[in-house]
Amino acid sequence: MGRPRQAIQIAESADDLYELYRKAKDGMKRRRYQFAYELKRGTSTEAAAKVCGIGGTAADTWVRWLRQGGLVELIEGHSWGGQRRVGGQLSEEQEGTLVQEAAVGKIRSIYDGVAWAKRRCKVTYTYWGMRGVFARLGLSKKVPRPVNIKRNEARQTAWREGAVLPAQAGRHPARRGHHDER
Repeated sequence: MGRPRQAIQIAESADDLYELYRKAKDGMKRRRYQFAYELKRGTSTEAAAKVCGIGGTAADTWVRWLRQGGLVELIEGHSWGGQRRVGGQLSEEQEGTLVQEAAVGKIRSIYDGVAWAKRRCKVTYTYWGMRGVFARLGLSKKVPRPVNIKRNEARQTAWREGAVLPAQAGRHPARRGHHDER
């Protein structure tokens, strides 16, 4: 036979817990408020876990947290992983330098950014870590292909607008094929 169940003391009333549940925007907090509400109503731990969509191990952990520190401990005390924002390894000044060098064209890809951070700032980044830095700073993953140095912007614009352009001086006339008569 197992141990007798100990009652869980929750200071808040069932109505208060229900209001907190309804107002919670974060899904995990909302689920935890619902769990506490169900326990306050007298529902068993197993039934409350089923209603909230959590497993037995998580329910046991949440009950332990409720007993240790009440509702505050359950809601605010633990996050169980999740995305936490850790400050970047590059300082703001280094990030500014990265943006400047990318604008000039010295850093052309994410791998160039990884190498630059290792060489210049003595900081090791993975591809995905640097990709996050690029996204945060608004840098693109790749730079456009180089532009032809011989291009003539005026001629290109005229051609796009449908103008018929005379042959450019210095170019060979169209060569005839071997089938054409001379």
